[in-house]
Amino acid sequence: HTLAGTFATMPLGEESNVARALEAFLERSLQGGMTATADALEPLQTALHRFRQRLYTLESGNTACYPQDDVALIADLTGLVEQASADGVTPVADESEAATEAAAADPTDAAQPIEPVTRSSSADENIDVEEGSIVEIFLEEATEVLERCDTLLNTWRDQLSDQRLVQNLQREIHTFKGGARMAGLEGMGHFAHSMENLLEQIAENRVEATILAVQLLEEGCDSLNLWVEKVQAGSIPNTDAAQARLEKRIDSLHSGIAAPIDEFEAPAVAAPVGDTEESPAKEVSPEVPEPVRVSRRPGRADKNRGRRKEPPRQIKEIPDKPSAPSDDTSPGAQIRVAADLMDKLVNYSGEVSIYRSRLEQQMGSVRHTLKDVDATVQRLKEQLRKMDMESEAQMTSRYQTKSDAGMDSGVKPNQDSAEFDPLELDRFSNMQQLSRGLAETVSDLLNLHEMLDESVRSAENLLAQQSRVSSDLQEGLMKTRMTPFGSAAPRLRRVVRTAAAETGKKARLELRMAGSSDQLDRNVLERITAPLEHMLRNAIAHGIESPKVRKKAKKPEEGSIAVTVESEATEFVIRVQDDGAGINLGAVRKRAIERGLLDKDAEIDPKQLLQFIRHSGFSTAETVTGLAGRGVGMDVVNAEIKQIGGSLDIESEEGKGSQFIIRIPFSLAVMQAIGVSVSGRLFQIPLNSVAGVARVSPAEYTALMASESPAYQFAGEDYPLLELEPLLDAPTEPLDSDSISLLMISAGDFVGAFRVNGLQGHQEVVIKPVGPQISSIPGILGGTIAADGQVMLILDMGPLIRKGLEMAAQPAPAEPVAPRQSSRKPLVMVVDDSITMRKVNSRVLENHSLEVITAQDGVDAVEKLHDRVPDLMLLDIEMPRMDGYELLQHMRADARLRHVPVVMITSRAGQKHRKKAREAGANDYLTKPYQEPELVEKVGELLDMQLTPRRED
Repeated sequence: HTLAGTFATMPLGEESNVARALEAFLERSLQGGMTATADALEPLQTALHRFRQRLYTLESGNTACYPQDDVALIADLTGLVEQASADGVTPVADESEAATEAAAADPTDAAQPIEPVTRSSSADENIDVEEGSIVEIFLEEATEVLERCDTLLNTWRDQLSDQRLVQNLQREIHTFKGGARMAGLEGMGHFAHSMENLLEQIAENRVEATILAVQLLEEGCDSLNLWVEKVQAGSIPNTDAAQARLEKRIDSLHSGIAAPIDEFEAPAVAAPVGDTEESPAKEVSPEVPEPVRVSRRPGRADKNRGRRKEPPRQIKEIPDKPSAPSDDTSPGAQIRVAADLMDKLVNYSGEVSIYRSRLEQQMGSVRHTLKDVDATVQRLKEQLRKMDMESEAQMTSRYQTKSDAGMDSGVKPNQDSAEFDPLELDRFSNMQQLSRGLAETVSDLLNLHEMLDESVRSAENLLAQQSRVSSDLQEGLMKTRMTPFGSAAPRLRRVVRTAAAETGKKARLELRMAGSSDQLDRNVLERITAPLEHMLRNAIAHGIESPKVRKKAKKPEEGSIAVTVESEATEFVIRVQDDGAGINLGAVRKRAIERGLLDKDAEIDPKQLLQFIRHSGFSTAETVTGLAGRGVGMDVVNAEIKQIGGSLDIESEEGKGSQFIIRIPFSLAVMQAIGVSVSGRLFQIPLNSVAGVARVSPAEYTALMASESPAYQFAGEDYPLLELEPLLDAPTEPLDSDSISLLMISAGDFVGAFRVNGLQGHQEVVIKPVGPQISSIPGILGGTIAADGQVMLILDMGPLIRKGLEMAAQPAPAEPVAPRQSSRKPLVMVVDDSITMRKVNSRVLENHSLEVITAQDGVDAVEKLHDRVPDLMLLDIEMPRMDGYELLQHMRADARLRHVPVVMITSRAGQKHRKKAREAGANDYLTKPYQEPELVEKVGELLDMQLTPRRED
């Protein structure tokens, strides 16, 4: 039976017919109408072999079928069943089918409740759902089947004449019925069978396809959903009363009389936290709707400041499930994996990325060290060459001197016994022999350097390949966690139907998508579903008016609730909009005054007024029911949204409806980000929210900030100038003397240009949870661990831009605020060709809370001075390519660098060198070797600050 239903839903009609014939054959066997002979078992074995062969062909991508074999097999099975009937065995008809035939013969009996086959007690019985049991398998399948039924019913509402939808519904309900009976849930099976009979009668035009029929089937699916939840909780639901009401409603459809719409078993509507009282439900007055916030109003005269200039977004309906694959796609095997296991795998892949980043950083350090080794070997090679030349010159000089001395004494050497000169006989001194040995050693060092360089290059290539594989792995794992927002559609529609039935109103839910994707992290979707359900109940109870009131207002009797989802940079935006009564601002103000939250004569902006509804216990409802009158509902909703790093905004227009806007971050485990320095601390900004980077001079930036509406034009769009320090409550940094970097941020509807003093390269970061205390702060997306082990926060730029625009719209303080002292570390550049000296000086300065950059010679220093201007420079004199004197002369000739203090550090202690350094523009002179306190004292004097050693934790 299960195979027949499964094949029918795929659809595989031939296999489904074979399975139905086989089902009839087995039923007759169970009823004792057949003897277990070899001839009777042969069709069973043939059918099973046929199914197995068909599954193998489907796995290989072959969709060909063989109907002639199916016809022969069905004929054999049918022949055996007919032979047993001819022998006098009467088949036992399905109880529900017999009831349907009796109802057709006598309409009065059709209205009577159908007697349940089993479990006639009124109370629910307990059941143990064991892992791997038939019940558990049924529950997994039933949830998916009912979701598909809800989707088909929603589509059928608009296409009542489409017979294909009816046939698809029949198949789904038939599958549910078979699964329920296999699991021993006979009551649910009979209920589904009654729904299947109704669909069959609609398909045969014996019952007209109307909205009433659709509503009846929707209510039936709601009851099945409730019963499935009860079975999941460990109890077997009693379906007797619901079965009787269903039969009565079906009978009313036959007679053409609309029966009152009552629930078979009304799904419980979860009351919000804090509801302790209930009273008979009354029609909610449209003048006192659910408390929400008014629409966003700009603080400045220009309400479009900071908003993107974009064409209207295309809105389309969200499918409840992803579109089916094309016919040419071969079916692939699927497995079920526990959600917590997937979360662990995603976390492990993130840890792999962190370790890979550390390896890449270490390989970068090795590469930098190899460059230093290469420079040192080249310098040693050059020094040896000069020493060889000097040694040979001295040898030649000595030989010449000896020859000249012999000539002066009148002694003439014998021509035959004349001695060869040392170079001709290759006679070398010990110094020359050592020099040649050193030259060979240098050659060996060069060979070793080449081998190490090749090994490092191979390791870098392997890391690059591992990075690509790791990225693909993370992307694949993340796709397994992503789920379409439409998967929550059946649940949300049930909430709307149930709330509408309880309040006697008419409403319909529409799901829309703006953009190309509605994919959302599964964990985020699960946490946001409960707040969405609460908002939908609010829309029904407080927003949507009764049919009579809507008719007087010239509105359709059926209210409309639209849920639109959209991806904006790092945020997922959900808009819940209804066409109801809107917000009564007078009621909100009155309740705020009654609770002592607002002075009676206070003047307050409507947007600020509606912030009171987020207070615990605040409600404008005058009656308390199962759906209305709660006081902490919006407070709980807002708190839940904040816990996942989101924000809630509400727009409303009295008499026309309200709109809830939820912005939640994508809960991605891995993302590309760019590092920025704010007051000496590093933060990460998601790269997909960065529109570009620009550099301006301090004078240009000051002029822009002096305008009435400071903005920077980038790519034809105005970006309001903002600063991160006030938004993060950090000390404001002084402007760089060279240039200022502006980071263009685009987050949804808003844009902004943020001034940053330090820009780091972009990298892949792993998002780590930071706990509810920090994640609830707007603007914090999460945390990450850098390759060096430093913990950094990831900024969510959407809330920060909105907060920055609000702060800019506020009036300036009456009294000027004293600027806070900058916490930026002074930058010192150490230029020395000795690796040891660079390391020693860097360690000493960093231990005194100074930032240090190094250069190996004058040319390297000039290149680095293009990027950053230091506050102080420690400069060696004797260096290759460009010595200290030449570099100092270059700096004093450059307007950007002439103000930088320079301390010359050298082993030359003579007055001649000191005088030349002063003439070149050096501020101080330090002779090697020197003591650490001496260096720290000179640096502190030139920086005009007291340097103290940093405490080691």
